[in-house]
Amino acid sequence: MARHWFQRKTAGASPPSSPPATVAGEANDASEAELLAQSMVKQLSSDILLALAPAQGQLQQLRQLSPTLTDRFQPVFAAVERAHDIARSAQLFSDVPQLTPAAEPLDAANFLRAAILGRGDWLRERDIQVRQALSSAQVQARPGELYTFFDELLLWTSDFSSNVALQLEAVYGDEPRPRTRLRVGAWFPSETQGGRNPKWQNTRWFVWHRIARRLQARTELRTDSDHLVLRVSFPPVQDATAAAAPTGHSQLHGLRVLLVSAHPDRRAAVLDALVPLGMHCEVAASVAAAAAQLAGQTLDAVIHDELQSPEAMMALRRAPAIRSSTAFIELHASGNPQDFQTSTVGAFSTGHVAADAIARTLVSVLSFELFKGIR
Repeated sequence: MARHWFQRKTAGASPPSSPPATVAGEANDASEAELLAQSMVKQLSSDILLALAPAQGQLQQLRQLSPTLTDRFQPVFAAVERAHDIARSAQLFSDVPQLTPAAEPLDAANFLRAAILGRGDWLRERDIQVRQALSSAQVQARPGELYTFFDELLLWTSDFSSNVALQLEAVYGDEPRPRTRLRVGAWFPSETQGGRNPKWQNTRWFVWHRIARRLQARTELRTDSDHLVLRVSFPPVQDATAAAAPTGHSQLHGLRVLLVSAHPDRRAAVLDALVPLGMHCEVAASVAAAAAQLAGQTLDAVIHDELQSPEAMMALRRAPAIRSSTAFIELHASGNPQDFQTSTVGAFSTGHVAADAIARTLVSVLSFELFKGIR
């Protein structure tokens, strides 16, 4: 069974150049109704996210302070996180982010790897295997939209499958420049094979479809009794050489960054801000988990949230992977989105960024902390 999406079908007869007033009025009414529905979805999702925020904060603290209770409260953690993710997806449907003023040539493989990395712990906790065969391939897109598209695809497949395969490649055809093609394979659980499995048509289904439309991508879905295959074809990039170099902040290209956070949204926002600049990011849910990843490495920057204990962060500062020039940035839940702060304790300096200002200020704060000693 195949479904083709976002491909217009032309009718045999041309529509009249001046439609009757009643038809125009009906079209205006439909447009207003659609805008009203989107506004309502956006408001409802915002209200749900606001209501869930205190519960999420308390549960995160409980995880940090009482790890032995984690297993007992796992159904509560899962329910709150699930409600949060659904509300966030609904919010994205009505307000897809635009983090840069214009689309630019991007290496889609880097963004897909970043999305997989950002969801690494999330996928491991749910025992979801993601196999990947990613080749360098360029897409004309806004960084925020491309990252969100891949992230929503991962979340979508994870709703109904624990076995996912991703293939990304540049395909040459009749056009002078190649198209980037993504192939997503997802296998259904054995208990649903042979029957109808409607889970794949959910909230995230509508979200990634809308972002695909904005990216001018063509999509095709094929379903079988035990799996489905999604093909996404992006239009050719006009300026294929522009994606080879990072856009701005070239002094950050190639730097190694450790991100310590168990919060999926913060991890996604940080990776979205740093990966397009060519920075190499490692992700860990806690300082203890990060220790095993640092063997034989040196870090240029560490970004962490306020849930990490001061004692653990001080121990990390003294680790062999940390140099005197390594920058430390703390993400916190509250603050003025336009401002950031710096603090110094003894010889140790820290930049502070509000979580809702990551897209606006993280790169500037990171640059300040990295290079303030060589002005």
